[in-house]
Amino acid sequence: MIILGIAGAAGTVFRVVGNPDAAQSLIGAASGIIVAVLIVVSALWDTVKDFVRYYDFRAKRRGDKIYIRYGFFKKVEYTVPVNKIQALKLRQSFVARLGKRYMAEIVNVGMGDDSEEKNSFLILYSTEAKLDEKLAVLLPEFLDAAGAEVERQPSSVWAAWAFPAVIYTIIVAVCAAVCASAMPEYSVWAVAGTSVLEVCLVVGMILKYLTEGSLAEKDFLKLAKGYFARSYLVVRYRNIQYVRFSRNPLAKAFGIQKGEIHLLASSADTSHSIPYFKGNGEEIIKEGMLR
Repeated sequence: MIILGIAGAAGTVFRVVGNPDAAQSLIGAASGIIVAVLIVVSALWDTVKDFVRYYDFRAKRRGDKIYIRYGFFKKVEYTVPVNKIQALKLRQSFVARLGKRYMAEIVNVGMGDDSEEKNSFLILYSTEAKLDEKLAVLLPEFLDAAGAEVERQPSSVWAAWAFPAVIYTIIVAVCAAVCASAMPEYSVWAVAGTSVLEVCLVVGMILKYLTEGSLAEKDFLKLAKGYFARSYLVVRYRNIQYVRFSRNPLAKAFGIQKGEIHLLASSADTSHSIPYFKGNGEEIIKEGMLR
């Protein structure tokens, strides 16, 4: 973002200096430079803000408690009892996913509703090997689950997605037809907009299929979600408050279903969706909750 903003500002300056006609429109050029500068400043501020906020980030474990400390101007310290941790989150931004790096967060009772506690970081971005090394010290209870591979959604999920996709396409087509009939001069734009929305739908479905999945093991459930970025949630069955499963007629015909689990956590982490799966995952989850 910073590089793009600088490039945009530089391009505007060169156009003004090198083009006499453009130089006559100094107001337009100045507005473009101001926008570019604002983009650069905003990106720089976000970077500096996070650096200052999480400066000297440290986490250590003593007995059944984890101690977290960070901050430059404002020192923040947390003490988190391990038995209050409901789940472990592993995050990958799009860039981190390309670089195979992960960041770990904890989901625990009584933390996360405050904007200052929005992200309960445990381990900042690191390689998979470093992540496992730190988890072995800080939270070994989740180590095996964190390294387990999730199972991609079954290929029959495309049939389950077909029903809502058709409804979406019909709605988009009707809206485009109404716009084209009401304003014929913009019919080309209506068609172009419809095409863009349909392409976005297909791309989104492909990315969702390639990214999302789940794994129901004996003691834990692991979920993967995302499109360009990816996030994992690892939760032990005993920490699930309740779960519900659902499927549309096409999904039922192909023997697949999806679900949603609810945790005792902050409002942002209360519910988590289970991507479509096939097999006895429902029985494994229910039996695990009853143990």
